[in-house]
Amino acid sequence: AEGPGDPAAFSATQSDINAQYYITASDIMSENDKFMGKWTFSTKNAVANGSFQELAFSGMLSATFSACNKLATLDMSYDVMQVMQLLQGCQHGSSLSMPITPNSIDMALSSPPSPEPRVVINCQEPHQLVNVNPAWQAMWGHSQSQTEGRTLSQMMTLGFGRSEGCGSLGLAAERASASALEHAVAEVKQSRASEVTVGFYDRGGDVVVCHLTVVPL
Repeated sequence: AEGPGDPAAFSATQSDINAQYYITASDIMSENDKFMGKWTFSTKNAVANGSFQELAFSGMLSATFSACNKLATLDMSYDVMQVMQLLQGCQHGSSLSMPITPNSIDMALSSPPSPEPRVVINCQEPHQLVNVNPAWQAMWGHSQSQTEGRTLSQMMTLGFGRSEGCGSLGLAAERASASALEHAVAEVKQSRASEVTVGFYDRGGDVVVCHLTVVPL
């Protein structure tokens, strides 16, 4: 006899997951033999089959036609990182099991904010801090207004948020951290990600050693 937990019983009582692409006339542009438009992908019955949510995302389509009105080329593009996040949401709900490194400022500042401490830094010297998320603020004890406009190098010196009698990185360690960050920034300027281990001072002036993943946006 089949019970509720049997795969055969589950497939017999649930509808198949349907996936479809669609495009509306208002999203179409054409000129001569070229055709462009926005398409949308969506699922139906995914939630009924165990997903936390339906999957839906958009992309762009570009097509060209021959002189005989036959399809010659068809290109479909979409945001891969966005789809990865949506797929994780379908599998785990609001609690994502695998962090995704942002590749744009919009994703880095997305809502809800990432539980990972994140900071957005200007790639141009003197590399000022642009934005710090709530997790970063909680870890360091510095608010957005206190950090905006400052530089990472200031966080590695005795003058930023340091109180008397607290630990010290030491001059050699400060120089090593500064050198590591310079290398990471150089990699980012070449559109390459980098990982470094550096020391900073928190609001109380205590030394905090961090492993950073630095990626270009």
